[in-house]
Amino acid sequence: MFLTLLLSVVLSVTGQQDFDRLDERIDSVLKAGEREVEVRFAPGTYFFREDHLSLSGLQAPDAVLRLNGDGAILVGADDDGIYRFEKGYVDLSASCSIDVRQPVHRAKGWPVKCLFRPGVYKIRCDEADMSREDAEGVRVILSQWYVGAVYPVVEIRNGFIYFRRDPTYLSGMWSELRFGRCLPRYILCTPPKRQDLHACAASCFLSMDNCRIASILLEGLSFLGNGEGGSLLSIRHVQADSITVRSCLFEGIRSQVASMEGVSHIYLKDNRFNQCYFGAVYFAPDTEDVVIADNRFVDNGLRMTNVPIVDCKGRSFRVCRNYFEDYAHTAIGVGIHFSDPVGLVTSGVVEENEICMSEHFRNQVHRELIDGGAIYVWTQNQKVSIRNNFIHDLDGPHGNKGIFADDGAVGVEITGNLLLAVDGGHSIDLRKAHRVERKGFSHIRRVNVRNRMDGNTLDGRCRFYVRKRDPDSFVGKNLELEPGYDRAEVIRKWKEGVR
Repeated sequence: MFLTLLLSVVLSVTGQQDFDRLDERIDSVLKAGEREVEVRFAPGTYFFREDHLSLSGLQAPDAVLRLNGDGAILVGADDDGIYRFEKGYVDLSASCSIDVRQPVHRAKGWPVKCLFRPGVYKIRCDEADMSREDAEGVRVILSQWYVGAVYPVVEIRNGFIYFRRDPTYLSGMWSELRFGRCLPRYILCTPPKRQDLHACAASCFLSMDNCRIASILLEGLSFLGNGEGGSLLSIRHVQADSITVRSCLFEGIRSQVASMEGVSHIYLKDNRFNQCYFGAVYFAPDTEDVVIADNRFVDNGLRMTNVPIVDCKGRSFRVCRNYFEDYAHTAIGVGIHFSDPVGLVTSGVVEENEICMSEHFRNQVHRELIDGGAIYVWTQNQKVSIRNNFIHDLDGPHGNKGIFADDGAVGVEITGNLLLAVDGGHSIDLRKAHRVERKGFSHIRRVNVRNRMDGNTLDGRCRFYVRKRDPDSFVGKNLELEPGYDRAEVIRKWKEGVR
């Protein structure tokens, strides 16, 4: 290791000017034939523009690139100084992101179409009046089944929020009445009252597309705010022995944090993801050997969408030993929707993760959308094992499950998990959905097959449908806890069994 460092070219970043030239400096040394490049950041705050570090098109199959942050803080740059809903906000003096949304409130009724005002609807609320001038740029996020729909506010008057239904969504505004029998919830998004906050418009820091490199490492960087748009780390069609993101902080990120397509050997370890708005990690069906391990995901999904915090669609992945607390719909999503022609490709393991909701999160108006699951499984899977996870203290407005294998899921094994205090839905739910194979746009013609369940411990309801005459499905015995059980003792024995 000492010899390797001696042979590396070291690029120091000690100020914004060094940071602005990072792209060309790395390109220059690689073109000069150097094969070991280390970027060392001095402590400080640096502002990244859109696609700040672009390695797209790079052809350096023998090169090793390391970015050592040493706690450096990277913040999305602003573009025009004007408030927009899509921008993030950061308190630079306190080095923290600022959530400028209002608290989640429950509406007092259903949306109503306004007569003689085309495209305008209203919903009863407890908000103070807001004139049309003051409502310029204000948005309302409205829960619609599995969607947090975003609509422009026209005004607030006499206990009603007036908004324009633009755009429209597949889930209707009254869908929660049909599926959940619960009133919708909403979040008002208004300009920040503080004038000293930094606005973040730039979205993507690192973009890699159609390139070759031996390995790249990002370590010890703190990403503090960006704008809504492309992923903060966008990695597409890259040939590399390894791409590693380790010991980094991602806070207040308004886009997807990391998205990966057409790549292999990706490792995200020991990172922290706090108060991010959408998902944290997405890897596409054409990825392989993705490891998401020992990370902490706390209070994410602020945008109230059904985007999973970790979305697994590739081959030979492993999601293990992570901690998830407070999310809007799903902590870990696995598999491919039945309408996707890519088919049965997803394979991997989800194990030894802890997923829960804090007492504060459970006791306020729910940000969580209905019909979700801590672990959510789409229909099409080659072989996915969900084992030895600890899922506990969940609640939601309706139909919020522990492990939810939806729409006739196939190729799923659920074993050895501990599920406690899952309120509002089944602890484990793999439901019958033969209708899926009859839909004209479905790309799977036999559902509810190749599923196995055994050895889970739970204190709630379990529904696990096994199709008749399917030799590849199996239902063993779960340990169903009686009321009044000793929770601490149950957890202790389960952990001993996992070890």
